[in-house]
Amino acid sequence: MAKTKKYLKGMGMFLLVLMGLILGVLLFFTLREYRPKPIETTDTPSGEKTLSVEDSLRILTCNTGYGSLDASEDFFMDGGSRVQPNKPEAGREKSAWYWKVSLCF
Repeated sequence: MAKTKKYLKGMGMFLLVLMGLILGVLLFFTLREYRPKPIETTDTPSGEKTLSVEDSLRILTCNTGYGSLDASEDFFMDGGSRVQPNKPEAGREKSAWYWKVSLCF
């Protein structure tokens, strides 16, 4: 009986320490999440061309991580509660659209 009690106490302590480590890691990454300022400034290398207000700049990014989300979705990183789209085929439809759009550039 004493041996079983000692074993259970050891397992309980192990699980408690493990849960503490997991919670500690989650807390660390939650507190250290990147939160950029509304306006970021950068240093430009000397001798490089800089843009003026009259210049135009086109940037195309394909953030396919949000590929299946549209206006009707409620994504958790934007304050919502969902992680996956309502329809499973939404991701395939959007990825086909992204592929067509990327060929235009």
